[in-house]
Amino acid sequence: MRHLRARRAGAGRIGILAIGLLLVADVATGSGRAVGARAATLSSNGAAKQVCNVASRKVNGATTKVRVCTAARLPALSAAPNPYTVALHADSSRAVSKMIKAADGGTIVGTGASGTTFSLTVPPYALDNDTQITLTPITSVDGSPFSGGLIAAALLQPQGLSFWSPVTLTIRPAGPVTVPSNRLLLGFTSNDDGTEFHLSPWTGEASSAALPLWHFTSAGIALGTPGNVATLVQHTSTPLTAAYEQVQAALVARTQWMQTHSKATGLYSTSQLTAQLQRLAGWKFDGTIQPHLEHSLSDAYDGRRAVEDAIVWKSDITGGPDQGYFKKRVDRVQPLVSQVIDHVLSRLAVPCTTAPRSLYSYPSLGWTIDAKDFAAAYGGYRSFVNRQLLPDDNAYLQRLLSPCRPLGFKFSATYRLYAAGNAPSAGPANAVISDAWLDVAVSGGVCGADPYDDGSTPFSNPWKVMTQVTEIGYVNGTKPLFSVLPQSVVSTIAMIQGKWDRAGQQLSSAPSARYRIDATPPASVRFEVLSDPSISPSDQTIDVPLVEDTSCPSIQG
Repeated sequence: MRHLRARRAGAGRIGILAIGLLLVADVATGSGRAVGARAATLSSNGAAKQVCNVASRKVNGATTKVRVCTAARLPALSAAPNPYTVALHADSSRAVSKMIKAADGGTIVGTGASGTTFSLTVPPYALDNDTQITLTPITSVDGSPFSGGLIAAALLQPQGLSFWSPVTLTIRPAGPVTVPSNRLLLGFTSNDDGTEFHLSPWTGEASSAALPLWHFTSAGIALGTPGNVATLVQHTSTPLTAAYEQVQAALVARTQWMQTHSKATGLYSTSQLTAQLQRLAGWKFDGTIQPHLEHSLSDAYDGRRAVEDAIVWKSDITGGPDQGYFKKRVDRVQPLVSQVIDHVLSRLAVPCTTAPRSLYSYPSLGWTIDAKDFAAAYGGYRSFVNRQLLPDDNAYLQRLLSPCRPLGFKFSATYRLYAAGNAPSAGPANAVISDAWLDVAVSGGVCGADPYDDGSTPFSNPWKVMTQVTEIGYVNGTKPLFSVLPQSVVSTIAMIQGKWDRAGQQLSSAPSARYRIDATPPASVRFEVLSDPSISPSDQTIDVPLVEDTSCPSIQG
């Protein structure tokens, strides 16, 4: 799983950084990951207990015994796994599915029985591969810790699907949502079986709440009390990602509560929650971040997750006022992150060299020979650039993507030219030489990763096209067009993006032709035979596949 994090912003909303939090995340699988010593210090039932004693007091000059009680004290927080579990009930009759393309992203919209709408937005290149995604409204949550009840939730599948950049689930209840003065609007997530149920930060308003997600899960909003928040914080999730996210959400809830209340009764203090974050962050770095980065220098596949993990950890830590607490760790992780980013990105495109070499054209990105691996490499690059860990350097990008670029382009085709009156669709017989035909073979190609000519410099990227008459046909008793096969003719053309070529070929006593590339998958070359009426009365349009010319020299990045 990837990291889950969000920031509340805008008027009346709380920014995580504004309250000086240390934000940390974790790479975790659904079954959890070893996190080192996490000693349990929870009370047996997790409840806050009031402490009372009997004391002597003077009342009206007389000594009497009175019962004196101190404020209820919440149990000490622990990093020991103690996950909360609920039972989710989803309405499968209202499930919606959609294939989301990695390069394009997309949005899935579903509607619950109450009229609540759910909108899931996936950014371009957030996915590694084109993926079928399903959104199912949740009708109820058995065992929910929220005393104010469920507002809305949805199940997102496939479970555990992770992203290069966060997707957003936006929930818009059908009717107005009133948040009483003794309640908080809270976000939550869990596994699709209800395990690892925990608080999750959200943004927006009650009428349109958005939950950023780094992996697939169930997610929703509910009404709860400060006591509900404290209860959940005592249930530390097994994955450190979820454990950290819950404490982060509790800090937001505390600040939200204090905007309208004078006391934070029933809530953990900011110092208690921050100390918990520091414990989780320290264990995360020592037990996972540094070892994972070091290992990824030799294992690029695993390194993709390690880099994501380290990026979030570092950016969140250095964003708070207490970054000095982790200065030594940050200093160690920075050079490792830089090395691993370069190593991981350079390996993402390598599968292109062994993939089926089918041509694809991406707007503004050029031609590639494998859509899946190209999307993974480019998506990783954009993710790091967007987080300001790499400069947006086109030269670096072209070197990175060079294994996914075609070596060259070629096409080949054959067609037949009829004498007038001989072709099935021919008009009146007006040919100089009747009852004959020619079979013609044509082929062309150009080396390099771009098949197009530079519009400002004609013939800067010329194609070589060879035309050869392969057979002469005629009816017995008539005269053939040629007594011997003519020699092949080599012409130079320049392909123009979206237009016909700059110069057609001309074969002696035969029609000329013009060419253009159709980049729509599957890529093809269309050429028109522009006939002399004495040879063929009707023009011909022919489409043939455009394929990679692997005989061209390798392109150096």
